[in-house]
Amino acid sequence: MERLALIRQLISRYRTVPDDFSPATTFRSLRMDSYEIVDFMMALEESLGIAIEDEDLLSVSSIRDVENLINRCMKEESNNHA
Repeated sequence: MERLALIRQLISRYRTVPDDFSPATTFRSLRMDSYEIVDFMMALEESLGIAIEDEDLLSVSSIRDVENLINRCMKEESNNHA
């Protein structure tokens, strides 16, 4: 599944996802509270088999941030297994 589609699916557990959902969409625009964001990030970790550091949770405010964090975590995971 494409990452943006996965992110959209996971967010739909908490909020109705707007038609104009894109990497520029922010959690604020989705009206997600901090509990929902943390829960979403944990579901994302489980779905992708990655580990996200707690301090990284504080740095995400948009879907683009989430995509960048996924890329970084996946790169780190592959480097650790190489």
